[in-house]
Amino acid sequence: MFGGEECNPDCVIYGKTDTAVAETATWFWSLKDQTRKRAALRIHYALSSAAEGQRNFDFAILRPEQLTRILDANPTRQLQLEIGTWSAEQAIILATRPYPLDLVLVNGDGSEVDSAHDDGTAFIDALVQQQSLFGSLSILWYSDEDMVISRFNLERLVNLEVFDRLTIRYVDADSVLVAFAAKVKALQYSLHADLIDSDDFALLNIATKDLSLTLRLDEEVEIDGLLVSIFNRVAQLGQFESLGITLTHNGFYRIELEDPAAVAQALIGALNGNSRLTRLDLYNSESLFISVSRSKEIFHAIGKLERLETLDLSIFPPVLDLDADEDGYRYELACQPYYCLVEELLCRNRNVVVYNGWDQKVTNRTTIDKLYVLNSFYNGSTKLTKKCTDLRFLLFRAALMKSASANIQYTGLLLSHHTDVLCEMAASLI
Repeated sequence: MFGGEECNPDCVIYGKTDTAVAETATWFWSLKDQTRKRAALRIHYALSSAAEGQRNFDFAILRPEQLTRILDANPTRQLQLEIGTWSAEQAIILATRPYPLDLVLVNGDGSEVDSAHDDGTAFIDALVQQQSLFGSLSILWYSDEDMVISRFNLERLVNLEVFDRLTIRYVDADSVLVAFAAKVKALQYSLHADLIDSDDFALLNIATKDLSLTLRLDEEVEIDGLLVSIFNRVAQLGQFESLGITLTHNGFYRIELEDPAAVAQALIGALNGNSRLTRLDLYNSESLFISVSRSKEIFHAIGKLERLETLDLSIFPPVLDLDADEDGYRYELACQPYYCLVEELLCRNRNVVVYNGWDQKVTNRTTIDKLYVLNSFYNGSTKLTKKCTDLRFLLFRAALMKSASANIQYTGLLLSHHTDVLCEMAASLI
């Protein structure tokens, strides 16, 4: 199957034998893809050998030279493999490309991994010997019972310092703490919350500075203590530049916290202890913000993060018991205190953008929008100071005559940032 940014065409290949299917697939998958910036090739279980009935295509049938040809044709393309088996030769090829890969390994249909599978040993052995930058690796399980890579090899993998980004989704109870130690620039980790205990975080080694943690809940899990423990550990470590905590669930819509005040205080401690944060994502955490006074405390701590650029609060304002269409006036009235918090944050930090899930900015369509525009102009003006002298002079004059000419606030900002250029212009007129 093919996939990409602009379109996602699907392709199913039929053949009398897997070898024939592999030949045809290699030809298609080796075509150059030069039109899409974020191209992807997703090889799922496919139907083959139609004459013999419907059965799954065995990825391991691809010869080493075929896989090499597929990879080398589009080295920047993401490759997603939904596999039951893979050969040692294939694993070595994937681990030893002379360019960074974006590789996704999926045990997609929930079936058991073939017994002939080596649990990732050949792949990890090759990575250990290679010791060069791999790129991004995603290891995704739909079930925590059938892991593509064994715990032993997972422990070896997280100790390798070759990954820009490592994504792991769902491991078994014996391996649940292993991934936190990954020596990677960015770790995206999804786990079942019932497999981990609050006490596990007290001395937990978290190596990365960029952590995105997804906790999958069921109705029996008490999430409050777990969140407090996580935030307390984040505060103790104090190393994070990017932090995301996502709560996800199965079978119920809204995640209620028993003690949101305690969780909020732990969150504030984590923010106070990590002043270098540039990204903060809190998905499905509306319970923390239901109280306006508690929201003020959290936003006060967020406002101290001078480097913060992205704040994602999923549902914000958290006015969940009112329908904006049915009672617009009451809805807007209830939202106003939360909009004020956003306005204060935008005034305090010109770099931050506040999102409301799905990459949509939090906005009241009036004052907040104006602040975004003002901050964009402000940031553009300050970036001019980094330009070379001649180019900066031309850009300053263009901004002064066009984008800033009709707004005295913009004009004042521009002049205050570039007083030296203004003096040069004045001197040239004398």
